[in-house]
Amino acid sequence: MPLLGQVRDDHLASNDAHAAEDTRMALDHLQLVQLCFGEHEFGVPLGDDGLVIGEVGELTKEPKDDTLPDCPSEVLDDKPRARGCGDVDGFLTTFKFDAIEFVRDKLSNGVPLSVLCQDLETYASYLNKNIMDHVNTDVHEAFVKVSGHLVGMQDELRCLQQPLSGAIKKVKDAMTRLDEMEKAVDAQISKATEVELERMFDVSFLKLLLLHGVLCERLDELPAVLRLNDNGRLLNGPQRHHRGLEAQQRSSRSVAVVTCNTHVYEAIRDVTDIVLQIKSLLPLLLPFTVRTEELTEAREMVQSSVTMLHRLLARVFLSLYEEHTRSARGEVQLYMRHVMDLYKRVNEVPEFCRMFREQILCPLLDSTLSWRAAAQVRHSTAETVQLLMTLQQRLHDDVFSFVPLMREVFEPGSLMPVPMIIWPSVCEALVKKMVALYDVSDPDAFQQRYIAAHEILELMKSSCGSSEELQMLLQSPDVALWRHKWNTDVYAAMRVNELTRRVDTAFGEFSSMSYEELSLCIKNRRMAREAEPVDNSCEFNTEFFLKFRGSIDWLFSSAVYIHNVTPKFLRETANSVHRVTRAVLRQCTAAVQGTCPAQEWMCVVMGVIFSADLTALAAYIKGPFQAHLENISRGTLTPSSLSPLLLLLAEDVCHATTVELKRLVQVRVVMAYSHTQKPFLTSPSWFTASIIEPLQHFVDYARPMFIHTELNETLLKIVDEVATRFRVIVKETLVTAKKTEESWEKLRRRKEAAGGGARVPQTESVHESVHSNITAAGALRPTPETASDRDKMTVQLYLDASEFVKGIALLLGGMRQCGPESPNVEELPSISLLLKLLRRANWILGDDIPEPPDVGEVDG
Repeated sequence: MPLLGQVRDDHLASNDAHAAEDTRMALDHLQLVQLCFGEHEFGVPLGDDGLVIGEVGELTKEPKDDTLPDCPSEVLDDKPRARGCGDVDGFLTTFKFDAIEFVRDKLSNGVPLSVLCQDLETYASYLNKNIMDHVNTDVHEAFVKVSGHLVGMQDELRCLQQPLSGAIKKVKDAMTRLDEMEKAVDAQISKATEVELERMFDVSFLKLLLLHGVLCERLDELPAVLRLNDNGRLLNGPQRHHRGLEAQQRSSRSVAVVTCNTHVYEAIRDVTDIVLQIKSLLPLLLPFTVRTEELTEAREMVQSSVTMLHRLLARVFLSLYEEHTRSARGEVQLYMRHVMDLYKRVNEVPEFCRMFREQILCPLLDSTLSWRAAAQVRHSTAETVQLLMTLQQRLHDDVFSFVPLMREVFEPGSLMPVPMIIWPSVCEALVKKMVALYDVSDPDAFQQRYIAAHEILELMKSSCGSSEELQMLLQSPDVALWRHKWNTDVYAAMRVNELTRRVDTAFGEFSSMSYEELSLCIKNRRMAREAEPVDNSCEFNTEFFLKFRGSIDWLFSSAVYIHNVTPKFLRETANSVHRVTRAVLRQCTAAVQGTCPAQEWMCVVMGVIFSADLTALAAYIKGPFQAHLENISRGTLTPSSLSPLLLLLAEDVCHATTVELKRLVQVRVVMAYSHTQKPFLTSPSWFTASIIEPLQHFVDYARPMFIHTELNETLLKIVDEVATRFRVIVKETLVTAKKTEESWEKLRRRKEAAGGGARVPQTESVHESVHSNITAAGALRPTPETASDRDKMTVQLYLDASEFVKGIALLLGGMRQCGPESPNVEELPSISLLLKLLRRANWILGDDIPEPPDVGEVDG
């Protein structure tokens, strides 16, 4: 290896020497060129920035980086060269040479063309010759040097080949010996391991035999009622089904009494510990080819030991369970807890679940919900419901009373009694035996069966001890199958269709009533409400809304409602409210378009009544209906979840329809006198008496209970409030009529302008001409032929107000007979403002007074 390093160093030194020699030769050639062609200026070297580097003879460029090694300059030509050590930019400086300009310049300086051509050819020949000599000399020398070095290297490699071959052979021999030694050691370790494992197997097997023998001895030492026979079965176990009931109870009671003995329990616990040790030895018995029979025998012994322990613990637990069902005692419950703790001690929780399900739960289900009992109640809904209630009560008394005890003993994650033991068996029995339970052909019977059956599921949910157990129950496949069996979608559709039929029938009966029948029904309904005073905020004036509320109450009653279809029922309730409001609007709109005299004011009556009923419906939805939903849903429907929907129905549907009805009433009041030639009315409206009638009933009802002064003050306050509301209605009506007249006047003028300019029409009626003259003059008293629609409405409202004041005066006059005199009716502030608002009617009817000002939107 040192020899190779020395050869490489000699080669690098020779390369440096050749480079220095080539540099010196290049400088000599450059000087020769300068001597021969000094009079010819071949070009000017320029840098990257376009500046002249130096004179013609200054053909080198100094390096800018001091860290670069010193190296000679290179000859520059007209093409860029490779990166050099003297150029930090990556390229040497190049000449920017123009041949035509060079020749032209020489000719202008007096150099003959022939001389220039001869000099250039001589220079080219000299360059070619030097290039050829340089190439031949350098290549030959390099080839000779490289060949010499290669020959030297070959000799050195030959010298190293023999020692290396010997070393490689020695290493291979050593690796072979190591592999043989490793195989020998592995064989010895495997043999020793096998021997040791066989020894451990024999030791564990011997321990297993000894423990199994001890287990059999301990089982033989148990009392006779707990002793097992040669086959590992309880002497009083399977035979108890062939005995009488008294013998079974006597045997079970004997076992319970014996088990409650501390020494017997300690013996059973010792048996459990022995079985636990036997189970721990089985994983130590590894499978060997020569020990196959012993391993099979060991597994059979372990299985036999575990089976005997299962039967012993099952016998003891069942006896304690039966004793506890007969007479619940704290001692028996304590030992039941101890037995369950033994199941937990030997890691046999699944075996406890199986035992409890097969030995306790399934017999209880078979005795209560047998195939015969299911067949007998198949065609009777009442008997089916009774059977389900009996099953629920039995589960509550005989099964769920032990669930808290299980949770005390077993860890929450190891045993969840409801989803792991109880519900799968109950669901399987109900699905298999009660096939007719899910028949939806009769919705009433289906609802009763559904409620009774789901009470059992609600019992399961309420018995879950944690949210994890409840989640496991709800996500179990048994619950999914249970919900799939109940076809609640069909039931909901049937109930929804029934609700729609009831609502349509009620509205059909209402819409087919004549106006006289409608008036009579409203009157009878008002008398019934007065006879039985109730909360007026949710009471209705029409029979239709009363039936509609009854239909909604029926849909969410205990005989119809099912919690699973709550969204569908709520959606249908909302749709029914929408249908009712649309039907009410259609009915009032039809009354507006009527032409008979009875329909002129029927729109007003229906609008007022429907508005009151819709307001009562909104109050019912936000009040009693919401409270009823929260009650029947058992807390699943909270006010936060119900309020948005019910508020939407009450505000956006009922109240919006009420506003529309009020608009129709106002339109109808205006249309009652619009564009007609009707004379002034001389009698008040028929509904004025209905304003006084409730006040009279109030006075008759309150007179025995109030002092005269208190009753008088109360009555005056009521009259003042009623008169104030009357005045507000009168003002709104007159303002609406005024706006309507102005709108018609604008339309008339626009029509005139479109027909031929602003000119007085010659074809107008006499009424319009006279009315225009009255309007212009402003002082002529209207006549029945020349009065405007608003004047006629003012007169009618004045007659109604006068009738109202007269009725109040008669009522207060009756009060004066029973006590001190009451003030004059017209002196009340609200009455005086009402009459002042209608004072124009006195002027129209002929009173000798100045024309009162017209009503305005801001008038009092």
